[in-house]
Amino acid sequence: MMRFIVAAALSMLALVSAPQDANVQVWEKLVAPGMVYRMEYDAKTPMTVHAVRLSMQSPAVAAVPVLAGQTVFEDNDSKGRGSVTQMVRENKAIGGINADFFALSGDPLGLMVHDGELISTPFNNRAVFAWGPKDAAIGIASFSGLMTGGGATVQIDGVNEACGDNMAVLNTQRAGAAVSSGPCKMLIVRYTAGKWAPSTVMRGVIVEILDDESKLEVQPRTVVLVVRGRRAQTVSDLHVGTNVKFLLQTSGFDWETMDQAVGGGPLLLRAGKFVDDSAAEGFRDGFANARHPRTAIGKTATGELWFVTIEGRQETGAGATTEEAAHVMARLGCVDAINLDGGGSTELALRGMVMNRPSDGSERLVANGIVFVPKVGLPELTPVPASIVITGSPAAKRAATAKVVETGGRIVPNSEVLWSSTGSAGWVDQGGLIHGVKNGRITVYAFAAGKRLSTTVEVDSF
Repeated sequence: MMRFIVAAALSMLALVSAPQDANVQVWEKLVAPGMVYRMEYDAKTPMTVHAVRLSMQSPAVAAVPVLAGQTVFEDNDSKGRGSVTQMVRENKAIGGINADFFALSGDPLGLMVHDGELISTPFNNRAVFAWGPKDAAIGIASFSGLMTGGGATVQIDGVNEACGDNMAVLNTQRAGAAVSSGPCKMLIVRYTAGKWAPSTVMRGVIVEILDDESKLEVQPRTVVLVVRGRRAQTVSDLHVGTNVKFLLQTSGFDWETMDQAVGGGPLLLRAGKFVDDSAAEGFRDGFANARHPRTAIGKTATGELWFVTIEGRQETGAGATTEEAAHVMARLGCVDAINLDGGGSTELALRGMVMNRPSDGSERLVANGIVFVPKVGLPELTPVPASIVITGSPAAKRAATAKVVETGGRIVPNSEVLWSSTGSAGWVDQGGLIHGVKNGRITVYAFAAGKRLSTTVEVDSF
């Protein structure tokens, strides 16, 4: 198959990148300085990869993990979960990708750190990817916590999660509410100053003690320690006015250099080699060794981050095993990489469009994601009147091509266009070629000339 290399303006430039396989079509387009979108299509497997390469030193864009809602627990139909495009829109980002596995309550299962603040603690020895302004690392994190004061010592089992039996859970404002599924004690502590970092020492005073609340909103400048079962005996002698100290320790990473982190699992690459770590991280054999849609994140030896989705369960992609996903990450130049939540959660969004084809047929609501946020100085794109023009007929043996034409007749170079589509009857690649799958309609989207365009296409002649 052909390889696609074109030149264009700074806003969307196709870059030279030698394909690793002659059967794989590759397109790369510059989205912003230091940020490149890449699509790979291998019709033989089949496998379709959508990915973003981002320099940690990019002057224009930063990768930041975010909750789908404002807090972990929210009283709405989605329980604080949301789509990737919603997270992108609400954070005024260029794009984004799904992140960790999650409970239906809206709680990310693994470690999450946002701008140096601990949002969620590690889960079940699963893989973590952490990064900062100059470096990134993979690893397995562990958490320990204590509250001491008034002669009592309480072991803290987690942060910003529902409190189970015989547990103690600390809830900050990022939880939204302290949640318990059974009889408990809730200690409301007002703290003086500081950030609830992954590893920190914080001090405060107990201002209220409540019994058997199922849910309590966390107020500003306070935290709520929920204690259940046998653990409740350790706080029985505490009272309002007691001074307490919290000691939190999240090991596995240097939090002096890392201020962002997301959990997932399992590990895929360490020092450039595949890591068969799924069983040790608590994943079943079918999860690792069957092909599924995958999301992954990795870093290269030269300080670039890759955010990758692999389509699955459809005509455009059979998915990948964890080992196959590791090979994709290695081919992209990653030396370290981890798997993130996949299946119907797998999604990469850019410029208001879903670039991959989610296996559910639409966006799944997830607990958190990673968004690509513009830094100060990124120029605004000026919209230009334009439309999508289709030539040819999309069918099994007759191709149709999409192009963007500005008012006045100028054809926008394909290197300046991002393509996407919805509908099961076909799809569009980054060359603008429409692939028919069956009779029906698809909607073709393009981001070009500073705005998102769309048109409906009939797929016929099958």
